[in-house]
Amino acid sequence: MGDIHLLDKALTIDELLAFLHVLDGCWVEAIEANDFKLQFELATIGTMAACGFSAGLQGEELGHSCLAFTLNHTEAGSEHRKPHVVLVLMGRRKGVVGRKWHHMALAPCSESGINNQKWLYRLLSLYLERGITGGPLF
Repeated sequence: MGDIHLLDKALTIDELLAFLHVLDGCWVEAIEANDFKLQFELATIGTMAACGFSAGLQGEELGHSCLAFTLNHTEAGSEHRKPHVVLVLMGRRKGVVGRKWHHMALAPCSESGINNQKWLYRLLSLYLERGITGGPLF
């Protein structure tokens, strides 16, 4: 009760940037409180929002993100002559047949200010802090 559902409503860049700004404020509070659970939730939401938007992914496609392969390609992407953030998806989507790996190369920070690298690296560092290197990213 009281929820407003807007199915298939397009998210604007300004709305996304405002949302990420709010998450950043919450992130600082979670760091100060040393609240790992909240940090993990914020990093997950921020990564899904920033990288999902930048890659043009739909909600169900984000669930195909692979932690191990994303970790394996993080260093190569950052050291490339044109640095980028790599988000690796596994599975069939958009008419592809069979099991496929999709390497999504994203700008570390878009010209409009979407900081994919900051959010993805926050999430990856939290996984590594706990010794988790495999499984789904989200």
